[in-house]
Amino acid sequence: MCLLTHHSVVHIVLPSKAQIRRETEEFKDFWINSDKVGQVIYHCDFEFDMGDDHIIICDEADQLMFQYTEKYFEKARKHEIISLTASIPYSEKMSHESVVMK
Repeated sequence: MCLLTHHSVVHIVLPSKAQIRRETEEFKDFWINSDKVGQVIYHCDFEFDMGDDHIIICDEADQLMFQYTEKYFEKARKHEIISLTASIPYSEKMSHESVVMK
């Protein structure tokens, strides 16, 4: 949906190259059919340039923001970013945030 609004490029940040390979394969037909192939760029860190009309989608943000704290917040202060986490709300397992903050 980000590409249907005013964003020309979506940067998707995932924690591992394996996840990037999986997502690239899973969504390949979607990007081709929507004619957006060159507008979605995958990354494992925050070492990339941003344009004024770009947006970042950060999956597993809890892991990435602690791993790349400075770069994460540097990007978040200057650009639009959607951060997703996979915390488990109804279990005894503590989220990454809770473990780190403890």
